[in-house]
Amino acid sequence: MAYLFGDILAVSHLDLAIIWRGALLILILVMWRWFPLLNVTLNEDLSYASGFNPKREKFLITLSIGLTVAVVIKVVGVLLIVAMLIIPAAAAQTLAQTPEAMAVIATIIGAASAVLGLRTAFVLDTPARAINSVCRGSFFYYGNICWDF
Repeated sequence: MAYLFGDILAVSHLDLAIIWRGALLILILVMWRWFPLLNVTLNEDLSYASGFNPKREKFLITLSIGLTVAVVIKVVGVLLIVAMLIIPAAAAQTLAQTPEAMAVIATIIGAASAVLGLRTAFVLDTPARAINSVCRGSFFYYGNICWDF
């Protein structure tokens, strides 16, 4: 049942070491292949015309997403992985002018919502996974609704 919903408060030191190593590996992969990965997500034909192999880049994207899911499934849970991956990027989309800025803003939103969610869950004595999703949703709301005013 823990893998379905996750339990961030039951993370061991070994789990943290695996998470940090996985995050470092993904960060290195993204920094190493940023332009080809960005190119293939925009247009496969453009990527091919630029001299990149779209199949390899799609494989690297799939590999990095799969590694992310495998690393955080115990912490976040299967049901909330989509919220963890999609909501910060969707919130950053309206705030950023370039894909690079969007990646940085999404990272900041994800980290801030995790810290804020854990702190709020501690203070209010509520489940941490639900509050984390509420914090991500709040960033999305304020980024998309209130930013326009």
